[in-house]
Amino acid sequence: MLETILGVTRGESFISPRLAAKVFQEFNRRTGKAGNILTNQELEILQLLAQGESNKSIAQKLFISEKTVKNHLTNIFQKLNVNDRTQVVLYAIKNKLVQV
Repeated sequence: MLETILGVTRGESFISPRLAAKVFQEFNRRTGKAGNILTNQELEILQLLAQGESNKSIAQKLFISEKTVKNHLTNIFQKLNVNDRTQVVLYAIKNKLVQV
């Protein structure tokens, strides 16, 4: 918090990470560059999801926990403004974020 206050006194801007994510999400949605806001691991998870893999299978293939997969999926859903697995896969195919 001190760094934020000092930064503002130096004329720097502050934007919460949550708000910044929403701004970038909306910008990328409007410019069609949604893939740019996903991390490499999120894109990898999205690819496996599009191939019909379960959370458990994705976790095993990527050597991560199922909880981590679920966390990544939640982040992907938020970044792409979708509500479920079907919507995210359709979005990913339509916007060429995955290969089918």
